[in-house]
Amino acid sequence: MTDSFLPGAEAQAAIPLDTGKLAISLPQSGQLPATEAYTIGRPMVIDSLTTAIDSQTEVALMELTMHDNPGEGFKSAVAKFKLTNKSSEPVTTPTFQAALVNSEGVTYQGARQSSVVQTMNPGLGYVVSYSFIMPQTEEGAAIQLKLLEPLKPSDAESAQPGAQQTGSQPAASYTTAIASVYTPFQEADKGTKKYSLYPFELTIRDVAAVATYMNNLYTYKVTLDMDIEQKENVVVDENFSKLRLEIVDNGGRVVGYKDAAFTGENKLISGKQTVDASNITTDQFNYPYTINIYETIETQNGTAKRLLMSTTK
Repeated sequence: MTDSFLPGAEAQAAIPLDTGKLAISLPQSGQLPATEAYTIGRPMVIDSLTTAIDSQTEVALMELTMHDNPGEGFKSAVAKFKLTNKSSEPVTTPTFQAALVNSEGVTYQGARQSSVVQTMNPGLGYVVSYSFIMPQTEEGAAIQLKLLEPLKPSDAESAQPGAQQTGSQPAASYTTAIASVYTPFQEADKGTKKYSLYPFELTIRDVAAVATYMNNLYTYKVTLDMDIEQKENVVVDENFSKLRLEIVDNGGRVVGYKDAAFTGENKLISGKQTVDASNITTDQFNYPYTINIYETIETQNGTAKRLLMSTTK
């Protein structure tokens, strides 16, 4: 474009001046930038300048689910990542943050599982989970998932305008995005009894509760008939999520529950099994009763629950 320029107050004529201009249109509310949809399980493109994730470590999103929580006033989302060491040497498990951004630009910070392995061996995948709390009004029609790298204290200090940290004051918390994908939440297959808890696939054929009356008190056990399939070359240890079996009477009281693990001596197995849920005792038991089955993840903000199924007997 050509503009007019007056070199001084006494100038008799304007001097033409060529200038460049750029028009920028902000996205309208409810719209996300056009981008290729992410395919679950595909390695994410990571910023090559990041120091949070080793260049030989592959990061892939394996699950992203959102669900209601019975008895709670919020929704929850769970993201599971597979971290794979593609090198020939052990590497340190990367530490990064995760956030979800909805179509309105609202950001939800994720809580990382509280414990992870410190070192990843070559050729193996390791699962790391993040839990997100969302309001009941969140629909999750379009969602952006970001991986974030915390800035170093010196970077955080310089990023805060007009502020200067002292040795006794912690630096402000700042992050920078190192990867970003757009993907919808995965929907459960309604009408089936199959559930994905990567790297496990569960098929729950039947579940019931058994009450035992002794010394004027009831104790409870849960009977399960299920199949468990595990993906190969994916490491699962004591830090992995658990299956919570919860018995609720017709008055809404939790009368028994048990967190069952996928690892260890008393791990869940394929076939019929009985799980002791007698950690709570009551002097009465009313029918009908409901059995809730959750996936539970221990995070830095407490226990996160993902409801898998609920059945009334």
